[in-house]
Amino acid sequence: MSKNERTIKTVLVSRPAVKGYSRWEYRVVECEIGQNGYLNERGVKVLWRSADLYRPKTKSGRGKGPESRAYAERIRQDELNKVMGLVG
Repeated sequence: MSKNERTIKTVLVSRPAVKGYSRWEYRVVECEIGQNGYLNERGVKVLWRSADLYRPKTKSGRGKGPESRAYAERIRQDELNKVMGLVG
């Protein structure tokens, strides 16, 4: 594995809380293989980020996590297809 090999992944990250409510967002990032994809790592490039989410892992009506994760995964796959030359 080369040091310069890169991948595209979906990452769930915590944002600063507002009025006691936690906030989260999904990010589609390009990073080196072996990295977690967080912004404090060297060479991580954000390709897309979701709106703020409230409790994204819940299945209740208030949480929009499952829909946002599915959308983030579609964007990740589209970016991979562009990089691999499968889409014009």
